[in-house]
Amino acid sequence: MVKARPTGFKTYNGRYSTFVEYEYRGMTYEVEYANDMSYCVTSPRVQHENAQAEIDKALDSPKSETPPKYEDTAEYGFDLFWEYVNQ
Repeated sequence: MVKARPTGFKTYNGRYSTFVEYEYRGMTYEVEYANDMSYCVTSPRVQHENAQAEIDKALDSPKSETPPKYEDTAEYGFDLFWEYVNQ
């Protein structure tokens, strides 16, 4: 399992929270940490799991390519040539 590593970049959201940027599999994401007990954020563990799952999904899912239009294929060119020869 690949572990995320902090990149060292932090953004402070006033007195409420701090955002820390992490790198995972070459992509970055942020996790929000509460600075005050009265400010509620999603658990950092859950934020890590969700962000890493999205990155895994984006990197591991096969790219869906749309097939080329018939007019853009070699078969179409051959069919045009064959029609010309058989005229």
